[in-house]
This record gives sequence, C-alpha cells and structure tokens, in this order.
Amino acid sequence: MSALQADATDTIPPGTGHESGRRVLVLEPRSDGHRGYYLQWSVEAMRAAGWLVHVMTLQSALAHPAVAKLRDGADPGLEVTALDDAEAIPDATPLFRREFRYWSLFRKCHSLAGRQRPDLVFIPYLDYCLYMIGLLGSPFGATPWSGIAMRPSFHYPRMGIAARPSRLDGVKRRLLLRALNNRTLAMLFSIDEALIDYFAADADSRRRLSFVPEPFDLAAPMRRGDARERLNLKPDKWYLLVFGAISHRKGLRELTNAMRLERFPGDVEVLVAGVVDQDMSLFLDRLRQEQPRLYARLHLFSGFVSSGTEAQLFAACDAVWLGYVDHFAASGVLVQAGRAARPVMACDAGLIGWQTRRHRLGRTFDPKDADGVAAAVNALKGDPRLSAECAENGQRTFAKNSLGGAQAALISGLGHSREEKTR
Repeated sequence: MSALQADATDTIPPGTGHESGRRVLVLEPRSDGHRGYYLQWSVEAMRAAGWLVHVMTLQSALAHPAVAKLRDGADPGLEVTALDDAEAIPDATPLFRREFRYWSLFRKCHSLAGRQRPDLVFIPYLDYCLYMIGLLGSPFGATPWSGIAMRPSFHYPRMGIAARPSRLDGVKRRLLLRALNNRTLAMLFSIDEALIDYFAADADSRRRLSFVPEPFDLAAPMRRGDARERLNLKPDKWYLLVFGAISHRKGLRELTNAMRLERFPGDVEVLVAGVVDQDMSLFLDRLRQEQPRLYARLHLFSGFVSSGTEAQLFAACDAVWLGYVDHFAASGVLVQAGRAARPVMACDAGLIGWQTRRHRLGRTFDPKDADGVAAAVNALKGDPRLSAECAENGQRTFAKNSLGGAQAALISGLGHSREEKTR
C-alpha cells in the first residue's frame, strides 16, 4: 500500500470534532501490513478534529514510514511512546491465548498513561483482542474505547458468503455481541459491509456499529497508453494485474495452469507486482526453466512497489486478478481496482466473491478450475461493454473509499457516540 493522500474534496466536515482537546490513547503495537497506515490516517484525523493523541507502539514499529512520519512531525498535540520489543506477541500463538496476551498488554498500556487518563482508547486493529473483550470485558476500566474490526467471519454463512465453516463461529458471534453490549464501548467500526448488513435488524447492536470505508489513495489519472510506455509494455496485449504480497494465496500458480490451456487467449499477459515469498520464487524459477514461453508472458515487478509504479500498473492493466485461493476476508486490492476503474477477475468465495457479484465488478470463478478461469477471461476480454460496465460499477461502489471519506466516517462515528452518552 502506498502512502495515503487525502482527496481535496473529501475531508473531515467542520464541527465533527465536537470537543477540542479530547484526549485519545491510540494503541497499535505493530506496523506490518496495513497497520502502519491505518494508525497514520486515524491519528491524523483525530488531530485534524482538534483532539490530543498519545500513541503507544513497539520500538520495532517506529521504522515504518507512516509511524516515523507521526513520530517526527513535531506536533505538540501528538505524543508517541515506544514499548520494549519484548512485549511483542507471535502470530503463531493460538487464537484465544494470543487475544488474552494482547488484552493484558493493552490493560498495561492504559495504566502506563499515568495521571493524564484518556477520554477514549482507540485500537485501529481491534482484532487483536476483540473476542477477549467480549469474554472478559474492557481492559480499560471505565474509560470509553473504540476500534476497527477487520476480520470477523462468523456471519458469512448467514449472508450467503462462501467460506470454510468454523466450529467457533457460534462462539465468536456471542462474544462479539457481548463486546457490542459492553457499557464502555463508544463505537465499533467495521470495514465489512456484510457485517453491517448482518446486524441491520438489531437496533441496539446496529447503533453501536458503524461502517468505515477501507481507504486507498487515488493517483492522478493516467492514460493507459502512457502507462504502458513507461513500463515498457506492448500496446496490443491484454494485461492482467496480480498485485500485492505474492504468496500461494494470490492464485498465480492457478492462473498459469489456466494459461496452459489452448482456449486461454494467447494475447493475455500478466503483470506480477509485489514482494514475492520464497515458495512463489521457487515456483517462478521452475516455470522459467521448464516452460520459458509461458514464463515470458509474465512481467515481474518484484519487491516493494512505489506509489508511482503502482499508479502506472493499475493504469496499464485491462483487469485486476483476484482469483485468490483459500482467502475469505476482504481485499484492499479489490478496492484499488474499483478506485482505478478496472474490472476484476475474482474468486467466487469469501467477501471478494460476494462483493464482486453484489456490485457487478467483474467475473467470478473457482481459481482451481482452469477451464473456469479461461472461460471467465474470455468472457471479460471478449466483451468490452461488460468490461466498461464493471469498471464503472467499481468506481461507484468505492467512491467513498478515499482517505478523507474514511477519516470523516471515523470522526463522525466517534462524535456521534459522544453525543449519545451525554444525552
């Protein structure tokens, strides 16, 4: 993800800050993935609203560009405290044990805030301990708390979202309901429109649950031909973009399997952009040695992708690949595709498939079915009218997924919760 830029026409509305000088403790121990940028834009929104912000993170997170920008900004209303990396909690820790450790860490952070008790504790990535809060209550005593839930999935079956069932779905549902009913909860935010719809009929829960659009910057428009020229791509090919962390879950192996079929169009080539993990590096090396002609149809942009190159890639491609394998959560790349007005080739499972079908963003298929992948590519490539319609649908669907839109939704939701409590 590139550094975010606020759209000039989409900013925090005047008057949504409510109380200038409101003290907020923001807890984000990590900066990997999207965490550093979520921390950055949420803190910048709070400062724009006139709130005083104290960020607590781990020492290792300070090197992230987004966190470094906050730390080095010389803003008197913003304080950043680094905790010892010994507090880090491994991802491999079993779910509820890991959540308990984060719950305990956050309770410690709250106590470290000292005499200047915050008016609100905010956790940008609330999935650290969302279910443990439901089980044990808030770790922040009487202090109001809030955060963004990214990954709840227990509601998928009820919403018609294809996903691998979990025996813990019922438990997670009950725990999330308990968290929603916690007396000190200010507002629970979610980036998942399906979760909002799931609770739509429950007035009490819905009142304390608010949608915040996942933000992505929108680069200045670039002509496809110009972008291809800058990337040394051919003007007469049909390019499919595979973007992000390139692991087996991206479905690149499945895409190349489909490309071997005679019915797969020969003028389709693939742009592979992002950090490639070891497993996929080995796969690509084998492909280069064993099937050089197929490998020649892949264009690798391996490693960190700068914001400038990212904009060129989305402008240059004809469609964006989202044929992910065993991935059921939301995808920021789907949002980027919509913002860039590009149709998608998407897996039929999980939130990606659900959103693609619901908003008519492209074609869906089982990525493990090579014939199905080839048919979907032919259908989208062979129908420019359909492709254009899907691109327009994406732009409309994700029009609010700007930095300013996300910040306004966050501050408005927190301000609304403040008003509710003072009535």
